Amino acid sequence: MKNGRMINIALVVVFAASILKTVSDKERDLLSVESIEIKSEKMKKPKKIVFLSDLHDKEFGDGNTRLIKEVAGLKPDMILIGGDTMNVRRGKLSLRVTEELLRNLTEIAPVCYGNGNNEQRMIWEKETFGDTIDQFYEILKKYHVHYLSDSFADIGNIRISGIDLKISHYNKLVYEKLTKEYLNDHIGAADLTKFNILLCHSPSFLEACSEWGADLVLSGHAHGGTIRFPTDWRKKPGKIDNDRGLISSQLRLFHKYCAGVFQRGRTCMIVSRGLGTHTVNIRINNKPQIVVVNLMSE
Repeated sequence: MKNGRMINIALVVVFAASILKTVSDKERDLLSVESIEIKSEKMKKPKKIVFLSDLHDKEFGDGNTRLIKEVAGLKPDMILIGGDTMNVRRGKLSLRVTEELLRNLTEIAPVCYGNGNNEQRMIWEKETFGDTIDQFYEILKKYHVHYLSDSFADIGNIRISGIDLKISHYNKLVYEKLTKEYLNDHIGAADLTKFNILLCHSPSFLEACSEWGADLVLSGHAHGGTIRFPTDWRKKPGKIDNDRGLISSQLRLFHKYCAGVFQRGRTCMIVSRGLGTHTVNIRINNKPQIVVVNLMSE
């Protein structure tokens, strides 16, 4: 009797896992366009920004045609990329998807690119990945991408800065905290006369980014927490949700910064659920996300 019960339980588990995998496989191919409006006295004219993060070599149609079509239809003034466009793995590293994406995006609007941990891994482990990082630099140069590696670009009254985090900032479970001093040392003090957008790949450092002077922080990295649990069933389609994610990339359960919109003082942080997956290829209630930020004059 006991063995029969165990077999039944095992069959239920297998059946449930099969259903979840089917749901996840379908969801991973969807695209959700979600927007937010941010008002600031620093903005003289409205600007529309598209933010993309954590593609991880995912293709929505051949050559990412579906993704490109969605972005083009939004008619953005600029496109910001938050890192991890590629998967940097031993023996499996390719820049094909990244190059094709950048070639198409730069025909739509100016593109600014900040590093994630995958881009930086090509530097941290250069003995493993050889000259791939140099090939990446050539692609960025070829398509006139504003590469924000511990640097910034001024576009009108908007300053977009990209911070390169250390490997210790990405450690699992126990990681080094980011500080205002680190930001000042690597990208300089914030110009408070401008609207400051900071590309900071990990979302764990809102406090330091706020102290530095960011008006808007754009992050990713956590992939929405893989599985998301609804916190408000009344949410409107097309709006960025703050549902709670199961697990972050740094193995923290129910990390509140897995995805969504968060405020600290005058600093707003938007954490993208990302577009692809990495290692754990699962998305439940966690559609791949295109973030649209409408910057408005107050």
